[in-house]
Amino acid sequence: MPDGGIAKRGAPFYKEQAMMKSEIQNPKSERNPKPEFRIAEGCSSRGAGFPRRTPTGPLGLRAPDFGLRISGFLLLALLLMALAQPAFSAAMNAIPLPSDGKGEAVKVAQAWVALLDAGKFDDGWKQAAVQLKKAVSQKKWKTTMSPLRNPLGAVSARQEKSAQLTREIPGAPDAQYAVVEFSTTFATKSAATEVVTLIWENDGRWRVSSYAIR
Repeated sequence: MPDGGIAKRGAPFYKEQAMMKSEIQNPKSERNPKPEFRIAEGCSSRGAGFPRRTPTGPLGLRAPDFGLRISGFLLLALLLMALAQPAFSAAMNAIPLPSDGKGEAVKVAQAWVALLDAGKFDDGWKQAAVQLKKAVSQKKWKTTMSPLRNPLGAVSARQEKSAQLTREIPGAPDAQYAVVEFSTTFATKSAATEVVTLIWENDGRWRVSSYAIR
């Protein structure tokens, strides 16, 4: 048989044989290989918790970046801490009330009302608590106290009537307060009661937050 005939007859045969051989060596299940995962650069195969893996393959898939996710959680935590910092700092700066807190409050109240006796209303406002200063301006304080105290005249006697510590005052935020009452004799009013309310401020000092005469 001529060589050409064999070649013409053998070409399809050898082509089919080559295809069968390719099928055996590369099954259909491997023609479209699944994405192959490899450990991303910078991470070890024994990473703690969440190893970073970057899929490679014809689909171009990308695995979740756990590193970015964790960074987001840390950023949120730091933000919450930053927002809480002012309240936390105020609480840490507050100086505890001393054991003789009530006695100290009475002394401060006595020194403060003595300023009013001398007509030093401006000094009384300057030495008052922040709470009082925010509620009443210095000018308003002076114009209010002058007609309240001046008509009573001079003080001839003043005696401590009561003193108590409390955490609550009607109409005021919760804090450490001291309410001191004095039985006072004025020139034109023989039986008066002065009520001095003090607040323990963050610098560790009592200051007057309100004053009234009954």
